[in-house]
Amino acid sequence: MKKLLLAATLLAAMSAQANQDQEICDSYANLASIIMEQRQSGVSMREMMGRADGREPHESMVVEVYGMPQYSTPDFKNRAINEYADRWYLNCIRRQRVNNAN
Repeated sequence: MKKLLLAATLLAAMSAQANQDQEICDSYANLASIIMEQRQSGVSMREMMGRADGREPHESMVVEVYGMPQYSTPDFKNRAINEYADRWYLNCIRRQRVNNAN
């Protein structure tokens, strides 16, 4: 019985950690999406760096997206936004798994 209780407690803790990790990664993906959307809308890099105000990963994202093309058609803009957000989400999930394994 004690082993079952311990296993249930560990499972609950792991589930809570997974939810917290996903929320963090969702936040990164949302931020990446907003920054790329601004890039695709023609907002200047100077303005975006001012908005980032020295915060990370904001500044790193701004620098990265302004090294990427700005598209003219809505389909290409949406694809760029979604792919950039997905890349940040994927990298975050991978980091979280490595950190949780250690």
